[in-house]
Amino acid sequence: MGHWLEEAEKNGHSIEPGSSLQHERALHKKENILANYLNFKQQYDDFVSKINHLIERVNNLPMIKRETFGQMEARSKDSKLDNNLNIFSSSRRIIRSGKISIFSWFKKYHFKHIRVVYIHVSKVSGKAEMEFKENYLVRTTLDPKNKSRKDIKPAGTSKKLHVLLYIDMNNLNNEVALDIIDWLSFSRELEDTTFFKNTIDQEIKYIS
Repeated sequence: MGHWLEEAEKNGHSIEPGSSLQHERALHKKENILANYLNFKQQYDDFVSKINHLIERVNNLPMIKRETFGQMEARSKDSKLDNNLNIFSSSRRIIRSGKISIFSWFKKYHFKHIRVVYIHVSKVSGKAEMEFKENYLVRTTLDPKNKSRKDIKPAGTSKKLHVLLYIDMNNLNNEVALDIIDWLSFSRELEDTTFFKNTIDQEIKYIS
């Protein structure tokens, strides 16, 4: 009878090439994230608490003060890397020009304008990562020809944003938290926030 290892390989149970290396890299990344979090736990946790508190205050305002976006949302999410991921988001309804195809005429459509920021501990020591996403989703409308529902595609000029920033843990202060609230409330663009202006180009990554 053959050795159990030979039998296992015949049955396809051998480790796939590269999987061990990938596992080691993921483990190393996870260890770096944990070490970074333990070194800057107070700064990071205090900052996340600031944003959560500010969002709670915003959502308790009279509706007339937040009629643009309704409510902001805040939640934490588990991840495989245990990077203390927190997600903050908002949205508003707007009417914007768009068209079904490059051959169709421009007309007005209802869009859902979404802003989301993902904040988590970086594998880079002393850094937190903030990933900002902004998009326009076109509302599904009724087709007058066949009475069925279909998605209207936005025009090619529809504005989208996807940016990753590396922020020093020691710079996670109340001013940055307020800037994020301003961005989520649609009162400021990301490029106009103080922390974005103070972030060097090497720590800003535009994602297509």
